[in-house]
Amino acid sequence: IIMLDPQGRITRWNTGAERALGFTQADALGQPCSIIFTPEDRVAGVPEDEQRRARQDGRAEDERWHVRKDGTRVYFSGVLVPLATGAEKGFAKIARDLTQARLAEQQRDELLANEQSLRAQLQQANALKDEFLAVMSHELKNPLNLIALNAQMLAFHPEAGSGPLAGIAKTIGESVKSQAQLIDDLLDL
Repeated sequence: IIMLDPQGRITRWNTGAERALGFTQADALGQPCSIIFTPEDRVAGVPEDEQRRARQDGRAEDERWHVRKDGTRVYFSGVLVPLATGAEKGFAKIARDLTQARLAEQQRDELLANEQSLRAQLQQANALKDEFLAVMSHELKNPLNLIALNAQMLAFHPEAGSGPLAGIAKTIGESVKSQAQLIDDLLDL
């Protein structure tokens, strides 16, 4: 919990803020609340916008990275509300440290992105494999089809009859069928 004056300077800094952000109460008192914002948020005017929204809407909620005294970043979910009752004027900022949850979420997102990338690579490799096998099947079976056709022509040749040419044609035909089955089995494997 951090209390701010109407100009956004820190007037109270509790022990929870001290533990989460590393600034002691002595370090923080009188400083602008922007000391806990990231440099890029300070440049973008986020601290001032947060105070403007709190005045205008009665509260300003956000989840964002903040900076500890040592420069490390912590992720907070917070709300800034204006105070205008009694002697207290300014704002109260209440924040909850979600750093571990945010880091786990980022890690999960990275793992998911890596998994999706790997899946896409595997699908591409599988498609290339299928294309290769289709070409390989054609290249291996095409000569066998020609051999089988010639063996059939030899078997039906008038001189083949039931003599040695018929036996040769039959042996060639059976060998072609055996080779074709072997190729099919290899491609299936």
